[in-house]
Order: sequence, then C-alpha cells, then structure tokens
Amino acid sequence: MKKNLKKAVVLLLALVMALTPVQAFAVEKRYFYLSNTSQTRISMGAHDLDTNYQVIVADKKSATVQKVRYTVEDHGSDGYYYYLLPKKPGKPKITIKTTEESGLLNWQFLKYKNPISSLKLGSTTIKGSKFDKKDCIILSYKKYANKNLKIKVVPKKGWGVNCYMSSEKRDQNPYVNYPRPYLPPGE
Repeated sequence: MKKNLKKAVVLLLALVMALTPVQAFAVEKRYFYLSNTSQTRISMGAHDLDTNYQVIVADKKSATVQKVRYTVEDHGSDGYYYYLLPKKPGKPKITIKTTEESGLLNWQFLKYKNPISSLKLGSTTIKGSKFDKKDCIILSYKKYANKNLKIKVVPKKGWGVNCYMSSEKRDQNPYVNYPRPYLPPGE
C-alpha cells in the first residue's frame, strides 16, 4: 500500500510540475537611437548581491553588458547596476535571466537621426540643422557662464523631448544615459 501511495504522490507531483507555467517577460518592442558622439548606455536596473540576475548578449560585436558595483554606503545594500552598451545598429539577441523568470528582449538599435527642429538658449536660437551630423554641440562657456537661461527645445514633427544634458567640460559626460527607450516617429 505504501509503495502505491508513494508512486501516486510522485506521479501527481511530476504532473503538477509539468503543468506549472514558467514566468516570462512580456515582449515589448523598444527602439534606441545610438549617439554618434559618445557611448550610449542603457540602464538595465540595480540589483542586490543576493539577487540572481543576468543580462546575456549573444553577439558581443553588437552590444556588451557593464556591471557597476554599489555599496551599503551608497544605497543601504550591496549590489550592481547593470548597463547595456550597444556598439552598432541592429537587433541583438538580449536575454534577461533571474531565479524566477527569463526572457528575450525585443529591442532594436537605430542609427542616429536628428530629432531637433530648433533650440533656444536664452535669446540665442540654434538651428536644428546643427544636429544633422552630431547629437551634441559645443558652445562658448564664457558667453553663458553664471547666467540663468531658459532652454527651449523644439522637436521635429513626431518627436518629443524626454531630457537633455549639459556640462561645463567637453569630456565631463562620457555616456548618453537612456532612462527609458525612445520610439521613432509613427510608432
């Protein structure tokens, strides 16, 4: 009787395990326009040391993953920030794995495209065509130093302004950080 009961329990357990669904990430198509003057860096989030989290890129020529350590002093716990560093336009195979779930990201990296119609800094208007070849411009620091200036960015049709960056030194900000993906016009 005990043998039959054990076999029935094992069979029932195996059936339950086979029918239990595996969690997976919802596939959402995302687009990122790559910077043509600095390294694009996409935040994949922060995770504590005790979390089993992996970002895997199949083709290392298309993108790499950067792990940056943070400490208790910084955030109250130890862990890592994960960043994806795309190298060229394309659709790399990116997999996220955790203890509970795993999934393939449906992301596409696109070549730089000028999203700016014009930019107004104080009383100075800068033509959008200045951004046709480069995604940043260098202005005279002396002209704008110690002034409270209003910045107005007018995007081209179908685009929106998410954020902009400025720095006092040319090499102060080596990365373009995307807090969230951008959608191309019409998407």
